[in-house]
Order: sequence, then structure tokens, then C-alpha cells
Amino acid sequence: MNVLENAHFIENIEQYKFSVGKDFQAMIRSIAMHNFVHFHEEQRLVFEEGANFVIGGNSTGKTALFELIRRCYSNKKNTTTSSVLNENELAYALCHFEIPEHYPSIEKLELFPSKEEQPEEILTCIFIKRQGSQPENRAKGQANDYDCYKVICSISSTGSIQTFAQKFIGSYGCYTKQLDNNTKGCKRISLDKSAIEDVKDHGTKQNIHDFYKVITTDFESSTTGSSDLAVTIMNALYDWLEKGYVGILPMRSIGPLQWTNSDLNQHDSRDKNYDDADRRAEILLNLLNNDLVDKTQEKVFHDQIVHPYEFTKHNGKIEVSNTERKDLSPKRLLKTPEGILEGKQLTLIVAHKEFSTITIEEPDRGMHPHMIKKMRDLILRRITGKTVLIITHNPSLIDKWAMSRTFVSSKSILNETICHSICKVPLGYDKLCKTEQIQEMINLLFSSRILFVEGKTDKIVVEALFRLLINDDKIYGDKRISMKQKHFLLATDVRELSGSGNSRKKKKFCKKMKKEIYILFDSDAKEGTRVDNEDEDDSTGECTFYWKNGDLEQRFIDILDNCQEGSVINVVNKILRMDLQVGDEKYNSIDNYLQYRKQLKDLEERISAITCESLEGKCNTSSSVEIEKLNKDKNEVQKKIKHSKDVIKNRLKKKIPDSDSEDIEIIANEMIHKSKEVEEFIAFLQVKTSKKGEKRKLSETEIPKFDTSFMQPSQSIDIEEQNTSCSSSTDDATDSHTGQTQELNTMSID
Repeated sequence: MNVLENAHFIENIEQYKFSVGKDFQAMIRSIAMHNFVHFHEEQRLVFEEGANFVIGGNSTGKTALFELIRRCYSNKKNTTTSSVLNENELAYALCHFEIPEHYPSIEKLELFPSKEEQPEEILTCIFIKRQGSQPENRAKGQANDYDCYKVICSISSTGSIQTFAQKFIGSYGCYTKQLDNNTKGCKRISLDKSAIEDVKDHGTKQNIHDFYKVITTDFESSTTGSSDLAVTIMNALYDWLEKGYVGILPMRSIGPLQWTNSDLNQHDSRDKNYDDADRRAEILLNLLNNDLVDKTQEKVFHDQIVHPYEFTKHNGKIEVSNTERKDLSPKRLLKTPEGILEGKQLTLIVAHKEFSTITIEEPDRGMHPHMIKKMRDLILRRITGKTVLIITHNPSLIDKWAMSRTFVSSKSILNETICHSICKVPLGYDKLCKTEQIQEMINLLFSSRILFVEGKTDKIVVEALFRLLINDDKIYGDKRISMKQKHFLLATDVRELSGSGNSRKKKKFCKKMKKEIYILFDSDAKEGTRVDNEDEDDSTGECTFYWKNGDLEQRFIDILDNCQEGSVINVVNKILRMDLQVGDEKYNSIDNYLQYRKQLKDLEERISAITCESLEGKCNTSSSVEIEKLNKDKNEVQKKIKHSKDVIKNRLKKKIPDSDSEDIEIIANEMIHKSKEVEEFIAFLQVKTSKKGEKRKLSETEIPKFDTSFMQPSQSIDIEEQNTSCSSSTDDATDSHTGQTQELNTMSID
């Protein structure tokens, strides 16, 4: 696309964006949830119109969030019920929807005959509360041990409220069909407007528990029995609401073959494979040529990420042609690149006239990074009139504009049980992003365990230490680490704080995001006099390591003091002498330092010998004069050593970023074997045992066993819809979960 064409596109899309934004509002506005799946803490997530992003490691609650949104629709969207974390406590999920102005009217118009009576807002809720323990039946899968309430509340433009509740009796993790067979009726509930406002606008755990009590009390005490009219209205509201929702599932490949060894990888199966791929392309089959897709908007989006490919459907078959290659005949859908398929599906979905709440996982599958950026900036950024929730593991899908509408999921352990948490990126985080640091700050969002270091030199050297410890072919036996330690290091991202004085805001952000934080500071960052070189803040789980002696550059001096390998010293010299001429006063700083060290050693030996003779009574007055002279010479040499050290450290700090990575690894390898403080730092990077009952951070990978007596094996983690709450004995670093409402759209960094 040339400059003029691009300008024309931007002008057209801005006009179109304005017209859509004028007529519509976003659909889902928020979800509040607690005690379902692994959500131990109360959560309230407030979404913005347009694209919203959910990021985090595997099995941290992202898909569970989408699952609970589906739960708040009718049972048609689900075949199973969600698991409950604590069976002795109420579990709830509550969604608040705003209805677009031109959303299709309810088909059963007799239920809402006038426009004023049509819903303007809707609350949908699901509550599960255990009745009591029945272990003998439950073991057989026959227990009816919880009450399930589905509640839907319609609020009209005039403020009139209609609330309906349906009660079911179910067993833990049962199929929704079982609920349908065990319904205890549907009733209209009388609710005070203030109760609904509290739930809708604040949605704290206490608000929702109070709301639940009102629902159940009214339901149980009502003298009016279950009515067919209540069921009819409730179902009509759910059916109407569901017209605006679609969820795009993650396992959506159309290919019938997964590898070359497939029995279907035969010429005789070719036509069948093509036909099977067409049949499996459900989104394309349903939405190509569909009148509910806005053709104008879809074409605008199509031209940005799908062009020059064109899709045509005829008699259940889909063909794809390249409009820039008129000499080529159309090809069957199975031959189309996956990124193009994903792009076309996205343009059809977001251009659909009725879909105003969309959940989609990994929309960037198979896409080139440039294509992802086009999708991000030319489609997702410009969506209006819809709420689109996107799960991604790809940092390329997040840009500065998206940070304020991104949610970060994480997991922790409480009483040996996996717990999930989802937090919105704090307000003001994007303000930390200087132009040259935007990608670094984006990557920080995707980190679960972070080691903060003070500057660029520290980052380069520490990353080299990690690489050598992980790929340990150059590490001597007793310095090698275990496989679990390697997993630990591989899951740790090294990030710059740009000096310890500039660390407060970054650390504050990471704590709010419940990141696991380790910090490496120079000795001058200590507050007061400390004997230990470690510090752990139990309230935040933040662990800090201080170099006892100086800074990281001092570790180069450790090498010079202990290394006998001329080749290693030559590498350090090579880095120090970068851009220096032979005659420069700094050129021979390392050689001078080593010479001064030798002189100092000789002087100390001579002083020691004379002192011994003096103690034995063999020395005369001249010996005292000699010792005085030697001490004076020693002081002069020590001054020269200090000056040489400063020159060496300053030069290396300046030149390490420009050095060859192989040279850095040679030096890092020597640090591992010759520096006592590096050895202590490696030992520091272990997970400390926590007291029973403390909540601790659990990273995406298995936690290492730095001390072989330290841990027990962890159990596997899964969040399938029917699974029960997992437990693990895996230990990890202390975390700072507070149990406060996670309404983090108001969170900011000062």
C-alpha cells in the first residue's frame, strides 16, 4: 500500500469508526467472580469498549475467565459446570452487560411490548453453595450436594427492574443436563434498586454475598410457586442476550492431517482431506456471504491483513485465490496459510452486526510479526461498538495503546492449593515507557519471575551467567546446578532497573501485578550497615541480594585476583582496551594492577618476616626504620591498586555492552569458578521454604530444588472445566496476596 492509499484508508476507517461508535455501546462491561475454578480471591474486572487483552503463563486462569463468562449465559453455551475451589464457601460469577441502542429487539414482544420496557442493562449471575457433606454418596458420584442459582436481572431505560431466579440441585462437577433434570423452579424476585446498583457499580464480595442472601431468601419464602411465565421470560432474556455473544475456541485447526505419518497422507485421500477441511471450517462456512456480516466494514479490515487472498464459497466448498496472480487458479481451503485463515475469521467475526461480546484465544496463530502488528493497529485498535476479549501469549500483540486495557493473570499457592488471580495493568504504567524502552516494558508484562539488576552491564553479565549454568558443558562438576535449578533460571527474566534510585515505580508495578521479584543491588544500595548480603520482605515476597563488596564490576577484579589463566586475562584486557591507543594511560591498567598486586604481596611478606624477627629479638633499630619505609611503600602501592581498580571497573562498565558475547561468557565462566560472591549469588537464587499456610508465588515452570532436601515433587496442573481444585506441594517464593477486591482499573502508579 502506498502513502496515498494508506492515507485514504485511515480517512475512511476513521469515518466508519465514528459512525459505528455513535450508534453502539460495548456489550459486556464487567465480571465479578470468586471461588470458581482456582479464583481464591474476589475479582472484579472492568472492560473497555473495543479490544481488551488477557496475558499470563499457561494454567493461570485466562481460559477459566472465558469459561465463567460463558457460565453467565444460559446452559446452552456449556455442557459441564465449573469446579469450586472451596466447597464450604459460596462461589459466584456475575456479569454486567450494557445493551447497544440498536441491538435486535426481543422476539417475544408481548413480554416487553414497548421500547421503554426493553432492557437497557442486564445482570446475569450464577451462584453455587454447598448444602452439606454426603461423602458416602459423593464417592459414588450420586450426591446432590449443592444448590445452584441462575439469576438474570433486566433494567429498562425507565428504571423498571425485572429479576428472575432459577434454582437447581446438582452434584459437584456435574453435567448441565443433570441440572436441567433437577430444577426446583423459576420465580420472579423482588429486589431493591440499591442492591442492584451496589452489585453493578462496585461488585465487592460483600455486595454480592448480600445480593445472594436477598435472592435465596425471597426465592425460598415466596408463597408464589414456580410459574411458566417466569421461565418463559427468563429464557427469552437469555436467548436474546446470547445473540450478541460468540466465543472463538483455541483448538480450531481445519487440517485433518497432523503429521506426515498420517494414514490420510495418501493420494487417494486427497479429495476427502480437502472436503473434510471445508467441513471443519465452521466460522468461514457460516459467515462467508452471511447478511449479518457488515460487508463494508469487513472489506476494510480484509484489505489490511487478508489481501491479496480472496475467499469464495460454493456448494459447501471454499476456494482461495490470489488476486495478484491472475495466472493461478483458485486453490482449496486446505492449502491456505494458517495466518491468512485466522485473519479472515477475525475480520468476519468483528464485522458481524450482532456480535457485541467476543472472546477469542490466540488470534495471531500462524501470523508473521508484521501481520500481527497490522491486525493490532489497523483492526483491534479500531473496534467500536463491541467488547472483544483476547487471550494471547505474544508480546507483539501488545503496544503502548493496549497497556491500559490489558489484564495479567498469575497463579500462587495457598495451603498447598493452586490459586489464580487476574489484575489489570495499573494506570500510569504506560507513562514509564520511554520511547526506547517500550518493548522492554511490554516484555515485563509477560514475565512471571523477574530478577531486577541495576544497569545494562549487570544484565549482560547475569544473563551470561545463566546461559552457562543452563548449558553447563563448560562448568566443572561441583559448580553445576540441578535440572530444577535450570528450570528456575529459564523461567526468570533479567530486567534493568536503570540504577537502584529509579527502581521504585517498576517494583511497585510488579508487586501490583503479583510478580515474583528478585533484586540484585550494589553494596552502596544497602540502608545502613548490614552483615547479611540477603534481604527478604515477607510482606511482598521481594528478595534482594547485595554484593558485599562493591558492585558487579568488582567481580572482574575477583577474576584478576584469583585467575591463573592467561587467556582469561587477555579477554578482560581485550574489552578494557577497546578504542584505546597503545600509548593511552589506561591501556596497561590491568597489567599495572597485576604488577602492583605482586609488589604488595612482596612488601607484605618482607614486613611479616621482619616483624617475626623482631618478636624473636633478632632485630635492631635499623629494622624498625626499614619496616616504616616498607609500610610507606605499601601505602603507596595500595593507592595505585585502588586507582587501577577504579579505572578497570569504569572502563569495563562502559565497554561490556559493546563486547562480543563469547568474550563475556569466558569471563562469566571464570566468575562462576573463581568469585566467592558469584557463588553466593547463585546460592541466593533458590526458593526459600515457607511456613505452612503462607501464600507463595508459583511460576509457570516447576520450581527448582537448589537444595536437594528442599522440596517435594509437584503435581500436574490443569484447569479443564470439570476438574477439581488442584493441590501441589511445590514450594516457591513468598507472594503478597491481600484478599482485596481486584478492581484494578482504578489502580495507579504514583
